[in-house]
Amino acid sequence: MSLPFSFTRPSNPSIQALLDRRDAPLTYDGVGLSRDGLAPAGYAVNARRAVIGRGERDFEAACAAVRRWEMFGFGWVDLCWPDAPIEDGATVAVLAHRLGLWSLNPCRVVYTIDDQQGALRRFGLGYGTLPEHVMRGEERFMVTWNHETGEVVYSIHAFARASSPLIALIRPALTLFQRQFARASMQAMARAVRAGDPTGTV
Repeated sequence: MSLPFSFTRPSNPSIQALLDRRDAPLTYDGVGLSRDGLAPAGYAVNARRAVIGRGERDFEAACAAVRRWEMFGFGWVDLCWPDAPIEDGATVAVLAHRLGLWSLNPCRVVYTIDDQQGALRRFGLGYGTLPEHVMRGEERFMVTWNHETGEVVYSIHAFARASSPLIALIRPALTLFQRQFARASMQAMARAVRAGDPTGTV
């Protein structure tokens, strides 16, 4: 078994061929658990949240940013493709480029969130890993607007484990990558909200 990395960027046709595998199965336990901030036994959890705005206008800007997949809007990660709909069953691939290596990781949207829970208005999605992903697990991207405090919060909740014994050997590096991704994603969403706010404030 080889590591799922390469020294060259995969071609767009090869990326599309991966996305066109509609019958590819999910590769992990506990499908849907990330919706409620949970994780199955044996999976490591990575959770992060940040206040990115205040009020309805910032919440709507954040929702629009999620629909455009702007939480992936930073230099070393691309979402293939950013015009994918936020809906159950949509398949995307996260193309990462770090330390001279490329990694293409397919995922499928397993649920969407668009609801009101008490004072919280919520919008987001969760996707899960497919074969050829470097990890096995699920990740939730969500924005919430608290009507009482006014705060708009962007949060990530993920659970994951290595997809193979070989990947487990480099788990510390992948954990660092996941933390860097979460931090960069928070910054990307904050920028998206500021861009949608004529006052430029958060």
